[in-house]
Amino acid sequence: MILSINKKNTLSVFFIFIIILTSSLGTWQLYRLQWKNDLIHNIENTFEIPDKYVEYRGFEASKEIFYSDFESVLLEIGVYDISYNPIFMQSKTFNGLVGFHVFLPINYYATDNSVINIGWVRSIDYAEEIYGNLLHHIENKKKLKVYIRHFIKKNFFVPNNNLLKNEWFYPEKIDFQLKYFNIDHNFNSEKNYYFVLAEPAINKYFVDPRTLLNNRHFEYMITWYLLGISSIVMLIILRRKN
Repeated sequence: MILSINKKNTLSVFFIFIIILTSSLGTWQLYRLQWKNDLIHNIENTFEIPDKYVEYRGFEASKEIFYSDFESVLLEIGVYDISYNPIFMQSKTFNGLVGFHVFLPINYYATDNSVINIGWVRSIDYAEEIYGNLLHHIENKKKLKVYIRHFIKKNFFVPNNNLLKNEWFYPEKIDFQLKYFNIDHNFNSEKNYYFVLAEPAINKYFVDPRTLLNNRHFEYMITWYLLGISSIVMLIILRRKN
């Protein structure tokens, strides 16, 4: 009898722990849901009406400007110079097709540098055509719509870049600097992000960044709360048996 009571008490403690845990995780997902919705709303607004990109110039700026991942901005051509010295990064991101993302160095007033992803190509030979479209667009529009992508740690299963063989698998800030420093000894960037071209007319394989903004926090929240409710029901049944 005593053993049975102890077993029920242990189960009660277990279900109470599960209830607290799942409720906490569900509430955390609710917070993440609200944060992600605000982020998506802000990114969608900037994509439709992007602001002019403001370069952070240290002491010349009143404060550092933070750009969110996927936030769209306009680059003033003439201030920024893009040269054709491409990096072809292997990727299968366009409908599962094998191809490459094309990265080019972008220079700001010869004092700061970064890279820009001008889009996905099925073949390396197509890259020069995109660059020609890019130059034509720049000549006519005098500005370029891009969005921000932050450098992130590569997935464990993604191979390392091999600069000696010129094989690229993921965007890595240090590798970009090593690659272009050999050509331009002034190449350096304090930015923790790079640019991605957001002009569909330049590259027919353009991927709208808004399609990449999945928000599954609502599903996660419901899952955790349902697990919590199930645990409450089990606890009530257990206590009533006592």
